[in-house]
Amino acid sequence: MMETTMTDTSLSKQAQQQSAAMDHIAQLYQQAFSDNPTQVEASQWLAEQLPKGAKVLDVGCGSGVPTAKLLADQEMDVLGIDFSSKMIELAQQQVANAKFQIMDISNIDFEAESFDAIACFFSLLMLKKEDIVSSLKQLYQTLKPGGYFLISMVEGDFDYIEIPFFDTKVNVSAYTKSALESELTAAGFSIIKSHDVEFRAYKEAAAEQQIFIYCQRN
Repeated sequence: MMETTMTDTSLSKQAQQQSAAMDHIAQLYQQAFSDNPTQVEASQWLAEQLPKGAKVLDVGCGSGVPTAKLLADQEMDVLGIDFSSKMIELAQQQVANAKFQIMDISNIDFEAESFDAIACFFSLLMLKKEDIVSSLKQLYQTLKPGGYFLISMVEGDFDYIEIPFFDTKVNVSAYTKSALESELTAAGFSIIKSHDVEFRAYKEAAAEQQIFIYCQRN
């Protein structure tokens, strides 16, 4: 039976703007990104490191596919958070064995050492860089010692610029791989491995370079 938490978290103005954009394109986003093979591979790796029942936080869970679904289907205790209500609705429909909550990902509020692992795929890129830095510190404290943290972003070097995205516009930030690794290390994480891959959301889309980094809390 689906367990759901829907909470009015008083999103910041910035989060409301981003949420509205993602609400508008939720179905298109799912069609384009729900089977990213490198994200599936990373999610599977994470599942292999954890015992059944491990508590996992999926930050910016989107439609719940592929990460929340893959982890929940392998008997993890998954909580997905996102600032888009439409994405949360899709996740609820598609992943009955996980929990979902609307939350501003720039102000993640959980008790310290609450989760065995955190997945953070293509979510922090929707924040200003100053908020990414503070979010990494928050997430580090939320993770149990020895817990795993997986993050992905699109590679680049800019801070919260507006870009066209499907038939709307969003603001995004990007790091080079070395710069993102430096931010993770500064937040306290140990990097296990990192790599980048080329990805096209659909056949006619421009290729983007995606960074995937696997970390652990010291």
